[in-house]
Amino acid sequence: MNRLILLCCLAFFCNLIQASTFTATPELEQIAASTTWKKLLVYSDNGQSYIQSEHFFLSKSGNSDPLSELLATLAAFSTPVDKESPEAHPQCKFAGRFNWLKQQIAISEFGIKEINCLNFNQFLRQQDVNSISVIFATGFLGNPASYYGHLLLKLNTGNTSNQQNMLQDTAINYGADVPADENMALYVIKGIIGQYDASFTQQKYFYHAENYGESELRDLWEYELALDQQDITLLLGHIWELLDADYQYYFFN
Repeated sequence: MNRLILLCCLAFFCNLIQASTFTATPELEQIAASTTWKKLLVYSDNGQSYIQSEHFFLSKSGNSDPLSELLATLAAFSTPVDKESPEAHPQCKFAGRFNWLKQQIAISEFGIKEINCLNFNQFLRQQDVNSISVIFATGFLGNPASYYGHLLLKLNTGNTSNQQNMLQDTAINYGADVPADENMALYVIKGIIGQYDASFTQQKYFYHAENYGESELRDLWEYELALDQQDITLLLGHIWELLDADYQYYFFN
């Protein structure tokens, strides 16, 4: 019995050691330098991520060092699952990154065992997405942030037999977190200098159709994106990560 316990402890600590010793290789350096990896980390052109949330990164320098974040991500993906909270495992929290990385490398060679993420899989089933559209709401002079229009994503289920069904699709929106009673002049100034947090949210599309189309009388234009199922799954995984992240909001970005 004691021998069995000892072997289990050794196996556990070996996993921890392996998870902490990922080093850069030419293959990993190439992946870290790729456009897709940097987009998954939401890097700007100056090499700094737009994301403010520290929990979005697994490396202390991950918001500006894509290789460091890649190595930390692989290490985190290889850690044992906590049976008390399996959904907190990095593979489940960062589903977009995990799904993309397993297409780029043989994850088993890095000591990574894929786990079953129930919450993310349920998210995919609930959305049942077979295409994704960009919705453009034309400009609205009643809101400074919408003078030039507004964009959002619509996750299409394919159940488009009538307009009512389309309105039940999920929309992904990005916007500033502004107090309801904010002074308009202060709103403009703070929006210009980046004094608001911002985030992605999900709501039924009918909410936006009602708000933009009916209340504000704005035209809504829909453009379906040419994405295959692999692209759709990647984008849904990325959305899953972004729904829990905060940005610094600027009107002109």
